[in-house]
Amino acid sequence: MEELQHLERLRCPDQLTVSWVEIPPYIYNTTEGRIGGVFHSIVTKMVKFCCLDQTNLSFADYPVSRSAFQTILSNGTNDILLPVYGTGKKRDRLGEPFISLVDSPGIAYFYGSTASAQEALIQAFSTSWPLLVVVLLFALVIGSGFWVLEIIRGASKKQRSRESSNIKSCLYNTIEGPWNGFYWAIVTLTTVGYGDLSPKTIVGRIMAMIWILFGTVMLSMFTASITTGLITACLSNDISLAGKKIAVMSYSKESSIAVKKNAIPTDYETVQELSRVVEAGEMEGLLLDSYIAGHYQDLFVKFLLADVIEYVFSYGMVLRNKGTQMNSCFRIYLDMHKDKLFIEVSKAIKPFKPLKFGNQASEKSSTLIDWQSKHLQHIIIGIGAFLGLLVISGLIMEKRFLKKPKSPAEFQLSEMGNGNEIQHSKLRYRKQQHIQERSAIFSQLNDEITGLHTAIQGVLSSTKDMERVDNDTVL
Repeated sequence: MEELQHLERLRCPDQLTVSWVEIPPYIYNTTEGRIGGVFHSIVTKMVKFCCLDQTNLSFADYPVSRSAFQTILSNGTNDILLPVYGTGKKRDRLGEPFISLVDSPGIAYFYGSTASAQEALIQAFSTSWPLLVVVLLFALVIGSGFWVLEIIRGASKKQRSRESSNIKSCLYNTIEGPWNGFYWAIVTLTTVGYGDLSPKTIVGRIMAMIWILFGTVMLSMFTASITTGLITACLSNDISLAGKKIAVMSYSKESSIAVKKNAIPTDYETVQELSRVVEAGEMEGLLLDSYIAGHYQDLFVKFLLADVIEYVFSYGMVLRNKGTQMNSCFRIYLDMHKDKLFIEVSKAIKPFKPLKFGNQASEKSSTLIDWQSKHLQHIIIGIGAFLGLLVISGLIMEKRFLKKPKSPAEFQLSEMGNGNEIQHSKLRYRKQQHIQERSAIFSQLNDEITGLHTAIQGVLSSTKDMERVDNDTVL
């Protein structure tokens, strides 16, 4: 082993140039402006192991883009290129030595947050509205039939002849009747049964019994449709990739995996772009290497981790030009330090924090009435604004249009009723005044007659006294 290591040292070049593309946590620029990551550490240790200080390992100051890296990978002049996709068993790539460094832990599949419980409820109502329309139409038909049976057929001939002669009354009944029937049908349908309206004829009662049975079934169907839609939306656990628009990193293994899963992949250059398009709803989900996703996990807190897809591939490096001289020694180092490599990788990666994973049925059902929901807040604000508008309108109408208090006589007249009743009351009031005036005249005449009668009696009495005096004088 020492002879082989010495032989490799004799072949060590003065300098090895490295071209790299930034893929955290494998290799990336740190906030201090240095190159970090597990690949930088491993390659530095391998060169030092094989060549000690004989070889200067020169990393490019800045990473290249993914598209430019593909061009360099095809015809570049650098000695080492990393990271490159491959498999652990594969020892060459495009005819050049390939060394696998880190096996992929799998591909994380994130998808955007599904509809909230409120949105699921709205969706359930939107899918069930045709059945609601059918129920209301049946209620209108049954209510109209109830009006026909109870008002027209149940009315007496005298009532029908009187109403037919009054066009206004007929129009009023034609509008009010079906509406009352519709109201009765809805109250009966919901099994409330206020009792303010009820069928009186035999045919009407038979229709009411049929409608109670039939309406209960139809209402149950509508309720079941709402419940089914809500449960389906809450318990939905569709994590299949087939037919979905998936965001992936350009020139990555995730793109080929998406194609194999019958998804529709779209390539992006950065992880930030993946997060943005999924959050904006432009893409339904994203695929990303689990180690990379762990490094950027703060970008995915709003998403659901649907699955981690197991896929056998690895990240490694391609050797060319002077780098091919180090092929054997690099492989020897990896075989000798497998445990150290594992520790190196575990230090570099960031484990996932607790994320929303998989089925969110319990969360949806528990947040059906969520006070922090924007939908519920908008509904409460709308109801409050409507009630405030009603109160303000009522105060304005009361101040501007409310009539002044009536005098006792006017109040008495108004209490007698409207229309013909008021007219009759006025006539009765006038007759009473006329009678009172005549009574006053008759009373005055009676007083005058009584006075005249008294005067006549006085004259007669005086005449009798005078005759008595005359008789006494003659005697």
